[in-house]
Amino acid sequence: MKKIILVFLMISLVGCAYSGTVQPRLSDYGFQKENLPLRTLSVCVISEGSWPKERIEATLSDLSSSLTEQVGVSLRVDRWIDHPIPSFVPIQGLQSLVEIIGKEHQKYDLVIGFSSRGVVSNAVEVVSWTAWLGAIDDSYRKFIIIKFLDQRVLMHEICHAFVFDRRHSMNGVMSAAIVKLPLLPILFNFPEYVSEEDRQEILQNKWRNFNEKPLIPERYQADTVQLPKAD
Repeated sequence: MKKIILVFLMISLVGCAYSGTVQPRLSDYGFQKENLPLRTLSVCVISEGSWPKERIEATLSDLSSSLTEQVGVSLRVDRWIDHPIPSFVPIQGLQSLVEIIGKEHQKYDLVIGFSSRGVVSNAVEVVSWTAWLGAIDDSYRKFIIIKFLDQRVLMHEICHAFVFDRRHSMNGVMSAAIVKLPLLPILFNFPEYVSEEDRQEILQNKWRNFNEKPLIPERYQADTVQLPKAD
């Protein structure tokens, strides 16, 4: 009986996460008009070869189309760097991206690193029943590390680059991972669409300068990074 109740609870929570999103309004003329003008984000990709380049490019392309449809933001990969990314924990991975790209980060809106979880990391997750799928820095909200290649995970982190006044939402792609299963971490994770509330904040911050620190409440500044000092 307890197992049945637990499964029912998880299904109910997943249903809540999927409700209240912008999905029903995507074809509305007024909705699409609100997305204008479109903004294209310049992206630098850093990959350690955990996934084929073609697969990463396909994920970014599909995500770009989804973001364009929902909030009028697209992605353009302007640089690709092949480099190892030490990233046992989120803050290590994020700081590694900073050190790899150096001062040239200023040329791009987003720096996204792709590095799958290693054997040791997976073992820890199996024992502790915890898993982290991706992270974004809380200093500039421009450095992103992805440990589980999935369009919804990447969209969740990119939306964090525009949503500052809360960590997670009750609905949509910005909802927290409900169940973090080590072997199936995406099973009960994020929907594919933003909530109405998150969309409004994304549109409000759509034209932010990624080389300036956004106003993020101190309680949400967990994964901060140190950038190279200016000359």
